Amino acid sequence: MGNLQQDAIAAKHNLIALPFQAPNIPDANVTAVTIQIDNPDYLMPTGGSVVGLSARHNADLTGGVITWTPTINGVAASGLAAVTDDTNQQAYAKQAARVVNFKAGDRLGVLGSKTGTVAPTTTDAVLVLLVLLDGLDF
Repeated sequence: MGNLQQDAIAAKHNLIALPFQAPNIPDANVTAVTIQIDNPDYLMPTGGSVVGLSARHNADLTGGVITWTPTINGVAASGLAAVTDDTNQQAYAKQAARVVNFKAGDRLGVLGSKTGTVAPTTTDAVLVLLVLLDGLDF
């Protein structure tokens, strides 16, 4: 194979995707859950920042608006939101690093805040929270 060389490159920032789901969205605010249906958040092993959020429904909303935002320790974080409604079955939002910050030990989740009458109440949503973890060298 000849003289193949590879440089060791240390990764200081790691981007990970955290999956969430919101089954049978009611006509009310909704807390999305992780892949373990009764768990609303992930415990973060290190600090970092939320840099993206996406939401996709399996059926079109015929009424109402849902604003999806990340939560840190159960509290909605400002600076990042994806909005779904009767014309947008899917939505995403991006944010620069170090705007929506969290620290080691914080719990990250997703909240859907409704405006108007959300219908149908049988729609499900899949959500992805993108987080950039700091301080992990590999």
